[in-house]
Amino acid sequence: YTDDAEHVAEKVAELLAEPFTIDGEEINVTASVGIARYPGDGVGSEMLLRNADAALSYAKARGTGRVQMFEPRMNEELLRRLKVEAGLRRALDNGEFEVHFQPRTSVATGKIVGAEALVRWRHPELGVQEPASFMSVAEDTGLIFPMGEVVLRAACEAAVQWSAAGLGDLTVSVNLSPREFRGRSLLPIVGQMLADSGLDARRLQVEITEASLMRDREKAEQVLRGLQAMGVKIALDNFGTGYSSLSNLRRFPVDVIKIDGQFVRAAPREPADAKIVAALAHLACDLGFVVVAEGIETREQLDFVKSCGCDEAQGYLLGRPVSGTAFVDLARSLLK
Repeated sequence: YTDDAEHVAEKVAELLAEPFTIDGEEINVTASVGIARYPGDGVGSEMLLRNADAALSYAKARGTGRVQMFEPRMNEELLRRLKVEAGLRRALDNGEFEVHFQPRTSVATGKIVGAEALVRWRHPELGVQEPASFMSVAEDTGLIFPMGEVVLRAACEAAVQWSAAGLGDLTVSVNLSPREFRGRSLLPIVGQMLADSGLDARRLQVEITEASLMRDREKAEQVLRGLQAMGVKIALDNFGTGYSSLSNLRRFPVDVIKIDGQFVRAAPREPADAKIVAALAHLACDLGFVVVAEGIETREQLDFVKSCGCDEAQGYLLGRPVSGTAFVDLARSLLK
């Protein structure tokens, strides 16, 4: 029966993943499924539901549209996630989140043109934690909303401080998770942060993925139009790894295309990746977008994206994410 249950769940997930049309709009949805079996995973309804929920949480944490059978180790994973959630709530109360900044530089001149804001959690016991260790929990629990406000506020305030430090009108980029992007209060929050900090909206850039756009394209377009009306720039992040639909570039008000680092890093040695990067860069340039190459780690990669016509570059070769104070020193060195 285990194989039958898994097979049925997979068929349901596959059917739900097929696009359907409502009022002329194509809609994409996904379903994740967690399965607990009687009697091996529990003899009572409460235990079965709890273990099925643990399997579901495990499936959702590893992507969309997954089917997962319960395994005892998942309770350990669930306990870990509960511990992370409690830690995140404490971190918000105690101000344990920090925002680091990674420079974006002009490919043509090598000078800094802006930075991407990246959140870090200074855990009192484990030290500095990167987003991979806690972001999925923040997204699932809704803690991404107050955390996102912390990052957005810090980014806006930092950009104002950069001007005061003589760094010029550098732009600052902030990533929006899918849940933040779908939140009803995004536009008012962005407007409030800009007003509180005094930052010119044209110096703020929000980064979203195509997956965020595809959940509800009509609403996504409304949100992006609202951000555009404020003057905020919009970047499509990790381009080339998702839907990469030309209709998205035509429909949505996008200013910047960020080519995913997995292609950029492999391009100098892999002909297929080189062709992908070149094609994406040339297409985006022809359409009038600013093109940013991510994941630059070697001079060879930087020379390649320059030959493709990319406008900006970002990666460890050009600067790792650093604290706000260290970023000012780094920016000054790159502006010389």
